[in-house]
Amino acid sequence: MTTSTSASSSHSEILKAENLKSFRFDVLLIATRYFHPNSELGEGRFSTVYKGWIDEQSCAATEPEGGTAVAVKRLNKYDSIQSDQEWLAEINYFGRINHPNVVKLIGYCLEGDHRLLVYEFMPRGSLANHLFIRGSHFQCLSWNNRIKVALGVAKGLAYLHTTEEKPINLYFKSSNILIDSDYNAKLSDFGLVKRIKNIDPRFIGAASAYVAPEYLMTGMGHRVCQCMTPHMAQIHCHMVKCEIYSFGVVLLELLTGRRGFDKNLPPHVQMLVELVKPILTNKKKFLNIMDPSIDGQYSYIAARRAALLANRCVMTFAGHRPNADKLVEELEKIQEL
Repeated sequence: MTTSTSASSSHSEILKAENLKSFRFDVLLIATRYFHPNSELGEGRFSTVYKGWIDEQSCAATEPEGGTAVAVKRLNKYDSIQSDQEWLAEINYFGRINHPNVVKLIGYCLEGDHRLLVYEFMPRGSLANHLFIRGSHFQCLSWNNRIKVALGVAKGLAYLHTTEEKPINLYFKSSNILIDSDYNAKLSDFGLVKRIKNIDPRFIGAASAYVAPEYLMTGMGHRVCQCMTPHMAQIHCHMVKCEIYSFGVVLLELLTGRRGFDKNLPPHVQMLVELVKPILTNKKKFLNIMDPSIDGQYSYIAARRAALLANRCVMTFAGHRPNADKLVEELEKIQEL
């Protein structure tokens, strides 16, 4: 299949979601200052994200500060029909989503070999930057804002788990949780969202610290579907519990200020879950793992409940982990405390 044929097919397969805009490549080229390095926001395995400025009404590029700031995700490598299908799936699914805790997809560009997605811009960047990069731009999150972020993430998960296609994000981690100017958290980076039957274990990679043990024990996931019942609903339930585990790791990062995996530490303390799990249920010792930078900002009861919730999320047996609705319910109680 030629690129032109693929592009033509892609245009016909893109659902006409309300408010989803089609951008010309030259517009996004100008909006991002020709994808200038100074406009770069981040880089993933297959894509690079740039900051740009557009007029949402006319879909034209504007001068900095003269329009709406957007995040333009440009696919670096486009060389297969499968890539085209995954790109289409992301547009067709997230083009219909309008939830306060999921980053909004504004539009796309499909022109020749170019595949780009235009998302809303999140001014405070990723959760990982605020937890692990301290400086004038990335300020340390307060206890209240950490719980607010955790609650926002839980609400986003609860919503996604009830949608018809029920996507699974294999790159669920703190660097893919974005924060707006009011410290509202939004789930992002669904470039690896796949239908359950198409999950590819090669995409796990360095994110293994966030991956549930049962997923890893099945040969990095390639036998998950074979090990489970053939009924897709039950397979999805299994994967949802894996995602709850990932949330638990993020919650531990929020409580401790430490990375889920830190290669700069000695091998026996690199994995956060392995390090802290033995003391999460200890009434006194769990306080030793709390981030010193938020000392005095939380009550004992609130911290205790948060630690116990994280412990439930990273339970070895998937059936013991709470669902996303329970996460929301418990985090709302902790927020009240």
